Amino acid sequence: MAKLNDLVSSKAATSTNTTNLRASANTTATDRYLGTFRFRVNVQTIATSTINQAWSRVSGVVSESEPMEFMHGSDAFVRKAPGRSTFGDVTMERVYEGIDALYRWRRAIETGWDPQRGDFRRDITVEMLDRALNPVRKLILRGAWPIRWEMPELDASSTSPAMEKITLCVEEVYEDEVDSSNNNFAG
Repeated sequence: MAKLNDLVSSKAATSTNTTNLRASANTTATDRYLGTFRFRVNVQTIATSTINQAWSRVSGVVSESEPMEFMHGSDAFVRKAPGRSTFGDVTMERVYEGIDALYRWRRAIETGWDPQRGDFRRDITVEMLDRALNPVRKLILRGAWPIRWEMPELDASSTSPAMEKITLCVEEVYEDEVDSSNNNFAG
């Protein structure tokens, strides 16, 4: 009977140790994952304090390349190589808080951009943040300008916040280096 108790105690201790090892391994592994809910948006030449920063979503950041088809001599099959690259329109959503510099930028494009004001395009930076709010990924939307502004949907039966959508046309999307000295993300 003593041997049976020793065996049960030994199995329980092994089970507990294995569970602890799994828990610590899982915690370490999942700490590396980034949440999509921590991000920051900055618009070039527009002060952050003059823009509503209540962003809830950034979507449509897409890069595509056209395939070019060609043949070498008497090849029996078609070869493909990358052609021109295009970038999709980016939609950004935020809680509506009134007219701000971003809406005025859109309005100036609607009414005819005055070249004396400079270029109507701006670079927009979207940074993904870690748990300590340090940037770990930095995307640049180069040559962006608002092609569409969508008023919040009004619904008397809803308690949701009023969300406006701004759609940006972008010339290029690329990832920029992030100063990794402030964070522990190694991916």
